Amino acid sequence: MTSSTTSTSVSNVRFRAALSCLAYGSVSIAMTLANKGVAVIFNSPWGLIFTQNLVQTVVLTLASLGGAFNVTITTKKVRTMLPLNVLFVGMLFTSMRSLRHLPVPMVTVFKNVGNCLIVSGDWYFYGNDISVGVVVALLLIVVGALAASGASDLVFDLEGYSWMAANLLCTASYNLYVRRARSESQLTPTGMSYVNGMLSLPVITAFAFMTVGWDGINFITNPGVVFQANLYQQLLLLLSGGIGCLLGVCVFWCIAETSSSTLAFVGALNKLPLTILGATFFEATITTKGWMYILLNLTGGLVYALAKTGKLGPAWTLSVCPKREKISDDGDPMMMMGNQSSGSSGSAVVSASRPYDPEKGTN
Repeated sequence: MTSSTTSTSVSNVRFRAALSCLAYGSVSIAMTLANKGVAVIFNSPWGLIFTQNLVQTVVLTLASLGGAFNVTITTKKVRTMLPLNVLFVGMLFTSMRSLRHLPVPMVTVFKNVGNCLIVSGDWYFYGNDISVGVVVALLLIVVGALAASGASDLVFDLEGYSWMAANLLCTASYNLYVRRARSESQLTPTGMSYVNGMLSLPVITAFAFMTVGWDGINFITNPGVVFQANLYQQLLLLLSGGIGCLLGVCVFWCIAETSSSTLAFVGALNKLPLTILGATFFEATITTKGWMYILLNLTGGLVYALAKTGKLGPAWTLSVCPKREKISDDGDPMMMMGNQSSGSSGSAVVSASRPYDPEKGTN
């Protein structure tokens, strides 16, 4: 391969990686803002999640029938994708439980600390490198969350911390399993979103009934609750379902183009524009601690992006963990291409054991 061809391949992979992160971040923010206006329709969050996933499934079914994409559902693909739904519902349930016992700032701190689990899992299962730059980025984001929480929020509640620990395990497992599910199912991001949305409906219904009882599934026993909402809320509910459809595709696209660690960092950085938008449109106030959190998170995200692409120099790409044999042959494409373009070897970055296929995992 000539140097010009290699340079073009590197540029294309990095462009797709950046575009997938931007798409995921933007759609995720839109989803959060839309949810603020429709959550009041239902007696429990399960109703909102079920309705949004139902809209997602209907939209993607129509798109599939119209020839926008093709997907063949097999027993193997169902077995592969089903754990994602269980983990996703587990994430939601444990998050709600932890918020009953812990203040929101402390939950934010723990969620940022949870990124350490995802980065470690990326190293253990997929052989992705943990460099000095990645560690510095993690520290900046965690310190920013701690600074924003304040000493008054550092309360001890054993039950709250137990639920939070369960939430971190579910979140890390979900982020890490997505890559394996993509590899084993051989589905495109759109196909994964379609199968995931379809399988989620019975899982959400069963979990809502087991945890809340009949009141938790009022969206099935009393579907008229949706039509009792005003027209604005009904339209916003449909819009949120459409956004949820895009969000599912963007999550799997981002995973296909980058890694679980990058997805986690983008999710952490999403809180920054949400904070600013909240101050702009919902008259929320950003305190000095809040601005400190924003600054440290922005710095951490910038350090992570530059360290991943090798722009900070060789010192920042040095490994802090021993090189590990990959359990799953699905590493970080951005890191692989960065390694090929720089021509480095050894522990500085993880070398690709096979050429990266630019066509794999795209829509």
